[in-house]
Amino acid sequence: MKILFVNENGTTVGGAESHIAHLFEALKRKGVESFLLASAGDGSGQFILPRDRTVFSHHPSGPCSKIRNGTAARAIEGAIKKFDIDFVHAHNIFSTISPYFFKNCSVPALLTLHDYHIICPKTIQFLRERSLPCMNECNMGKCLGPVKYRYEIFKRNRWKEYLKDISIIAPSMYLENEIRKRGLTRVTTIHNGVPAPDKIIRKTKGVGSAEEVFHLIFTGRLYPEKGVIPMLKAFERFLAGMNHRKRDGIKLTVTGDGPLKGELRDYSRRYTEIDYLGFIPRKRLSEILSSASFLVMPSIWPENCSMAVLEAMRQGIPVIASNMGGTPELVQDRKEAYIMDFVSIFSSCRTSTEEKIIKLLENTFKRAYSARERIPKMAKSCKRAIEKRFSSDIMADRIITQYRKLG
Repeated sequence: MKILFVNENGTTVGGAESHIAHLFEALKRKGVESFLLASAGDGSGQFILPRDRTVFSHHPSGPCSKIRNGTAARAIEGAIKKFDIDFVHAHNIFSTISPYFFKNCSVPALLTLHDYHIICPKTIQFLRERSLPCMNECNMGKCLGPVKYRYEIFKRNRWKEYLKDISIIAPSMYLENEIRKRGLTRVTTIHNGVPAPDKIIRKTKGVGSAEEVFHLIFTGRLYPEKGVIPMLKAFERFLAGMNHRKRDGIKLTVTGDGPLKGELRDYSRRYTEIDYLGFIPRKRLSEILSSASFLVMPSIWPENCSMAVLEAMRQGIPVIASNMGGTPELVQDRKEAYIMDFVSIFSSCRTSTEEKIIKLLENTFKRAYSARERIPKMAKSCKRAIEKRFSSDIMADRIITQYRKLG
């Protein structure tokens, strides 16, 4: 069996590319050959697949090509013939490649969605201007001008036409439900997967003892929807409630880049307990995570199926996370995570939500700190969850089943 992945990036730049890399390795173990056609990313960075299995085809990008990109469709057909492909498996394609190629694809094809691009022009179901998630309604008319609005509606109607007979994989039940609401019903949930846990020796000293350090890590894009500012304010209040002797073992490390990095630098100058490292290559993140007590993911937008959460769980790092989107499908409260109910806050109050979120974060930090002797037990539960539910081999088996259904 030979698979052609189609993705806009050929080098590892985000969660979708990490997902493809894990899937490639898992399929290889099962005797499936994989190749990649990408429209960008051949200049620098780590290749998702080996270079000899990657074809770069630079396609025109613009309002029309996002709807109907004939150049990309011809490039995909060329790769199908070159590698003698059995199935095409598309991933991130909506910005440059477009789903037009599905219409006349010469081999069976399917699509994995990694964000909300197909239903949301901002891709995140979040109104940055008001710092609010869309919450069960599309606010496309509110976040676009009249011309842009008509274009986006027309574009998505054409996309639905190309995809009406195509099998779609959603990495979360949350996303599957959102897609079905828009009339695309050939959707199956297959959660993302990561390699099974190794015997990782955590660097945290005194694990399970009263003297254990309390090291929180946030890694991701520094944008409002990630809950970065509420997290910093909550951590500031959490510190204020500690005497200086107890604060010695408390630390918040932040990695990532984005428009909020100025605020991160200000906080790191004011507090020795806050360490901002900037953008960190994916290879180094694993080393940084190994010393963490918790990964913090205070998202106020609906995360789909966070690779950051899965990578942390693989290393035995429990999570402090909101219940937005698909995250509650990955972790259980008090087993692998402390889950914060942001959904209720946004459902009951569409304004003045920040103070409530900050308070909930502060209380959750206190909750996790006071029960830090449970961290070793939570770490074991994280690794078991990866082994039994979210390993890349389990993901690959389920995806191979989808390939065979297409055949």
